[in-house]
This record gives sequence, C-alpha cells and structure tokens, in this order.
Amino acid sequence: MSRCQFNHQDVLEKALSVFHAQGYYAASMQKIFTATGLKPGSLYASFGNKEKLFCSVAELYTQDTLDCVNKVLSEHGDIHRGITAIFDLLIADADKKDYHGCFLLNHQVELTDDDVHLKLMIQDQIQRIEQCYYEFLLAAYSPEQARLYSANLMLQISGLRTYAHREKRPEWLKQVVQQGLPWVNWSIH
Repeated sequence: MSRCQFNHQDVLEKALSVFHAQGYYAASMQKIFTATGLKPGSLYASFGNKEKLFCSVAELYTQDTLDCVNKVLSEHGDIHRGITAIFDLLIADADKKDYHGCFLLNHQVELTDDDVHLKLMIQDQIQRIEQCYYEFLLAAYSPEQARLYSANLMLQISGLRTYAHREKRPEWLKQVVQQGLPWVNWSIH
C-alpha cells in the first residue's frame, strides 16, 4: 500500500487559513479536508485529530510571527525604528480586505473553558512573542523596564489587532498606537 505524499507545511498553511477565517469551532474537519485536498485518513495519520492539527497550526503561526518580529527588529538596529516598522506592518495588514486579525488573539477569545488546554497553549504562544520583544528591549533598557515595555507592546498590539476590525483608517490607527506607546521615539522612523 503506497503512502500519500504531500507537503506538510502547505497543509498546515491551508488549515491555518480555515481556522483563521472560521474559528476553531466552525472549522469542521470537512472544510479542512476540502481546503487541503487530503483524504481524512491521510490527514488523521499525519496530524492526529482536529485538536492536534490546531496546535500545529498555532505553532506555525507563532513561529512565522517570531520570524517576522526577529527579522524586522534586527534589520532596523534601533529598537524604536524596529517597533515603528512592526506597527507599520500591522496597520498595513489591518487595511487588507480579507483582514482576520491575529490568529492567536482570536482563538484566545473564542475558546471556551471546556478547552482549557488549548487556551493555555494559545497563552503560551502569545507569551513566546512577548518574550521575543522583551529580549530585544533588553539591549536598550533594564530588565524591569524591558518587561514593562514588552507588556505595553503586547497590549497595544492586541488592541490594534482587535480595534482594526472596525476602524480601517491607517493614519488614525497610527495616531492611536502612538498615544499608547509614548516611550517609543516615533520621529526617528
């Protein structure tokens, strides 16, 4: 019996699109089979159940986010330029027609207490992103200040990613973010 050959990364990206657009509960396995083009046996053999697939998708999303944050902050050298560039990217993303917000934040809100292990997994993924900001901020600030500023960044990112569902004016979003992050030197952009 021959095994089905497919690209795991491609399957995870397609499943991510379904979960991101539909949410965890509305994303039926049938929708995922359709999006990925895989038969149920192949998907279950490779990824296990829906919950395990979702965890793999959340890991992919988080790693892609971390890769982007690391790249942008490293390229800009100065933490303030990097943070400004990150928010420029987030605001540009929010302006897209098919904007779905942040995968992790959406699911943190959607998941019920019946799925506490999934909620905890999502919280861990969000914490990984905050830790990434913290490590970059340590180059310019004390550990206490870096911890405070990384939490402040995550609060502003969370707010932006949520608020942008209803407000699409990029210049307005930028002004609101700047008000929430007064310690960032926005003029050096």
